[in-house]
Amino acid sequence: MYEVCNWIFDLLCDDIHVQLRCPTECRLARSDSPWKCIVSLRRITGSDGQPLGQARNDQFGGVIKDKGEVEDRIRRAQLAILNPNTPSSNFLEGDHLYDRESQLSFSQNCVTLEISGPDVADLSFCDLPGRFSRASPFHL
Repeated sequence: MYEVCNWIFDLLCDDIHVQLRCPTECRLARSDSPWKCIVSLRRITGSDGQPLGQARNDQFGGVIKDKGEVEDRIRRAQLAILNPNTPSSNFLEGDHLYDRESQLSFSQNCVTLEISGPDVADLSFCDLPGRFSRASPFHL
């Protein structure tokens, strides 16, 4: 369980000083099925910043079966959340996405990760936007 928590923490915090610009929700669940990750965009506000009334969850890309693909998908999902006037499918491909300016600096909408597999413990947590320093590995 500790390895999975540290792995996710490392993905979300790949530098000593990190600036998160939208919430990231992680739901981990043990499963007898092979490891997989589903990334979704949960929107509670529209592109105009007004509440939608009911949250909308949209899967962002296909199911990920290779852990090495998760970091890139999270970064792309955050860009999709921070650019609400651009179709989110535009962020699934392309190389120069990280160079562009985002429409928003922060968002109430969030990226959600649903990770399951035989080596995954049942755990849920949320990373909120803000700046922090990582001093040492995550320990429970």
